Amino acid sequence: MKKVHESICKAVNDVITMPRELNDLAREKTAEGYQVERGVAGTVIVKLDDGEIHFVPAAGCIKMIAFAY
Repeated sequence: MKKVHESICKAVNDVITMPRELNDLAREKTAEGYQVERGVAGTVIVKLDDGEIHFVPAAGCIKMIAFAY
């Protein structure tokens, strides 16, 4: 896989709420019809035909990183 894009998806000021925010993101993407997997540290992985989008917890935010196959 090759990283093609990285940006901040959402600011999360309270580290205690990070798991809830990631769970909400996973539920939202599943409801939209995407295949969703979970990775290390709660990472949300959205599978696409030509790549993946990873929602990764970081310091004070959730980063969105897009990968192409």
